[in-house]
Amino acid sequence: MYNWLKKDDRFWWILIITVTLAIIIGTMFFWDWMWKHIYIWIFLYISLSIIGNVRPYW
Repeated sequence: MYNWLKKDDRFWWILIITVTLAIIIGTMFFWDWMWKHIYIWIFLYISLSIIGNVRPYW
């Protein structure tokens, strides 16, 4: 196993670099879209927790 990893060292470097570039490009392109969804989920969570806290007093 270790010899195989040493033999295909360039393959692992290409894989690591490709994954890193894909993550960077993905965050650059989908940053606004992702933040909109995160804000929507935070808003939903806060509103649901407030409703859940208010309901017993009714």
